[in-house]
Amino acid sequence: MNKETLIAANVDYENGIKRFAGNEVLYEKYLLKFKDDVHYEAVITAFASGDFDTLLKEAHTLKGVAGTLGLIDIYQNCADIVVALRGERTELVPEKIALLQDAYKKTIDAFVR
Repeated sequence: MNKETLIAANVDYENGIKRFAGNEVLYEKYLLKFKDDVHYEAVITAFASGDFDTLLKEAHTLKGVAGTLGLIDIYQNCADIVVALRGERTELVPEKIALLQDAYKKTIDAFVR
């Protein structure tokens, strides 16, 4: 994993390592595992089916995982989805989902460079 590439993809690498007690190897192991996390696909599936209750639950969970790992853009986009849904502003959700998809792709791409 390339630290500079991750930082360029808006991954808070230094604080992420701190959350893993300074263990860089363990942190990077969990970054790699993130691409297999089921919550992103669950967010996309719930949105596609119009299931806003499940979307709220899954976006909130993904936000927590992303926050722990320092995946800033994914975290922020999930937070925006949660706020929109809790505020019953469902008309904002399609744009927020598109931003999340872009952030997810950019972040995952940084893992494999």
